[in-house]
Amino acid sequence: MKHVAGVVFVAILCFSSVIFAQSSSTANSSGGQELSTHWRLEGRDIRIQKDDISSSERTRRDAYMARFLVDLRGIEASGSQMHIAVDDPYTVPEIPRLPRPGALWVIATSVKSLLLPVKLATSSTPDDVHVYSEMRFQVATIIHKPDSSRLTVGSTFDVDFPGGRVMLADGHIASTPLYPSNYDLLPGRQYLLLVSPLSATKTFVIFTCWEIRDGLLYPNGIIENMKTDKGVSKLAHMPVEDAIEAIRVSLASEASQKGAGR
Repeated sequence: MKHVAGVVFVAILCFSSVIFAQSSSTANSSGGQELSTHWRLEGRDIRIQKDDISSSERTRRDAYMARFLVDLRGIEASGSQMHIAVDDPYTVPEIPRLPRPGALWVIATSVKSLLLPVKLATSSTPDDVHVYSEMRFQVATIIHKPDSSRLTVGSTFDVDFPGGRVMLADGHIASTPLYPSNYDLLPGRQYLLLVSPLSATKTFVIFTCWEIRDGLLYPNGIIENMKTDKGVSKLAHMPVEDAIEAIRVSLASEASQKGAGR
């Protein structure tokens, strides 16, 4: 198994600094629900998608994602697998410290999804097209944000991550294995997210992710599911209001420690 540093891929995966290769659909702790990656595998015709990002911005996003797609293709070709990048996943805090000065805690709903083909510059095959996925979120609640953030309730932000299957304009199918291959973000769902802006592409990265259903939190990542299955998760099935209060208490404690120079 090949170790992949969380600092590289946490920028695009909702996994608490981990990646794990698994089957494309697996039962998990989300109330017995089976999370499906169907929307990324449907072979969507790119001609019926509406991409409202400017061509120059899309070019920057394509170039940024191409770096990860090259790495993933190398891992796939070598037969290696990615694995958890922490020694003991059960010790990973469910409410982590803010990973960056610009990080935000929000509740947001996934409102749009795109599957995007990109030609890898390193490819020697003219028809070698790879795919990444993009999901747009609309902010419903802001729990914490720095003064520098322009996000407000009702505004949107995009998140990119590798993998998907699309039909190209010429009718050919292009596909890239899904990473993550399960615990996927789903269109039309609401999530509690710890996110941070990525200035290079005007997108956001997700560091922590919990799905919200019927006013309760459900795990949406490997570590979160592992802790829930073992009965050691404090956030799993917690009412959203209680989770928000727990986050604010944690943030206040973090600010106090910083103020004390710890």
